[in-house]
This record gives sequence, structure tokens and C-alpha cells, in this order.
Amino acid sequence: MLILMAGPYRSGTNDAADLIAQNMHDMEEAALAIYRKGHTPICGEWTVRRSGCVTAIKNGRFNPTRRRYLQ
Repeated sequence: MLILMAGPYRSGTNDAADLIAQNMHDMEEAALAIYRKGHTPICGEWTVRRSGCVTAIKNGRFNPTRRRYLQ
């Protein structure tokens, strides 16, 4: 099963890189647990970070990117 994961990425971080990194680490740990159960996790943040479009999060273009990825 393909599972789209969402979680706090920037929320509550005040844009502090270390807090954002901790949020991402926590989400990736959860993704690993899902993977080990035989499913395919997808973190929307992976698609944005991978494409170099981190500003898409700030500019409100993140959700359309995620929807397009899943089509």
C-alpha cells in the first residue's frame, strides 16, 4: 500500500533549521516503520526537497505539488 505521510515539518519551528531537521527525522523514522511492515511510505517533503523547491512550502504551492505527484 502506498501511504502518503504528513506531519509537522515547519510548524512550531520559527524556521529554525535544527527543529525542521528534527521534525523530518521523526517523520522518516515513522516512514521506516511503515516500510518495514511492507508498505511504501511517501513523505511529501521528500518530493519538495528533492526538487529543490523548498520555497514552495512557504509560497503555498506545496499541496498542489503533492497532489500532482500522486496522480
